[in-house]
Amino acid sequence: MGSTRPFRWWLATALGVAALLLVVTNIVMTRGLHAAQRDLAQHQRMAASGAVYGRVYGQIVHALAMAATQGNDLGARDLLIANGITLGPGGQPVPAPPPPPTALPKP
Repeated sequence: MGSTRPFRWWLATALGVAALLLVVTNIVMTRGLHAAQRDLAQHQRMAASGAVYGRVYGQIVHALAMAATQGNDLGARDLLIANGITLGPGGQPVPAPPPPPTALPKP
């Protein structure tokens, strides 16, 4: 019976060390989770502001196209065309069609 005491002590020590390792792992993973959540929140803010900027960009392009058409401003018209925006009837901006898809190389 005297030989079971060291075994119990080593078992208790091993379980204690394992518990401490699990606590440290939990702390590290929680910090990583918080960092990932901060990154995700930043990306969500950027996506939301990108949508707002897209609407503002569209309004600016529309105003510039109308001014170029009404004032017969060739410089503004050329600027729009150089950036892929063509003017439709009545000076309405019409975005250029997307470029054709590139063919994927065959394996």
